[in-house]
Amino acid sequence: MSHKFRLWTVVTGLGVFWVFCLTMVPSRAAEDLDGFEARVAELIRLRQARYEAENAWREQQRLVDARLQLLTDERAALTNDVEIARVATDEAAAAARKAVEAATAQRRKLKALLPPLLAAEARVQSLSAWLPEPLRDRLEVPLHDLDTAEAPTTPADLAERLRRLFGLLTEIEQFSHGVHLVRQRLTGPDGATREMDVLYAGLGAAFAVSLDDTLAAWGSPSRQGWTWQWDATLAADVRHVVAVFRKEKPAGFVCLPLHHVTVDGEEDQ
Repeated sequence: MSHKFRLWTVVTGLGVFWVFCLTMVPSRAAEDLDGFEARVAELIRLRQARYEAENAWREQQRLVDARLQLLTDERAALTNDVEIARVATDEAAAAARKAVEAATAQRRKLKALLPPLLAAEARVQSLSAWLPEPLRDRLEVPLHDLDTAEAPTTPADLAERLRRLFGLLTEIEQFSHGVHLVRQRLTGPDGATREMDVLYAGLGAAFAVSLDDTLAAWGSPSRQGWTWQWDATLAADVRHVVAVFRKEKPAGFVCLPLHHVTVDGEEDQ
């Protein structure tokens, strides 16, 4: 009896355990299935995140590469600009050196030309007193400008001074090579000033006759200006010369005094 009871108890227990196990299997399988689905979903999410991250990285890489290429191009352009600027700077420096050298050479030339130029101007100015009054009046302004001009500092200044000097010399030379008849007021031996016909033979001699043919004089230059020697007996001869000059009478010979004085002060009667 006891042995049978124990056997029944064991069998019953096994049956109950078997039934329990059978009842527990579907529940455990369902839990495992849910966990599996969750893991699969997580895996899918992770793969999707990885895919998006890879796409974002590739896009960022593309942007970085583009930016890097742009910076490389800008660097190349700046390097080229720097090289161009360096070449331009070198050329400008070379041009500046040449300009300085040219300016230095010009200053040396100006320095060499200045003494003879000033000497020539001084010589022309010294002639002012020797010039006939009509010519001196005509050259008064150029002579004044020559006297007050500053020393030339540029080739343009030098050219202007030479032009002015040659202009004066040309005027003086033209007068010296011709005969000129002018109306000029002279102070006679009586102290009265009267208008007279004055015939200049270049720069060395002149003859004057009053409009009424009563007075005559012959003149010559000096360091103090022109001096006049009055001689009424010369009136007819001087008037004849004036008439010939005006083509009012035919040419002929007359005897007139000539008192020649050089600029150096030598006299010849």
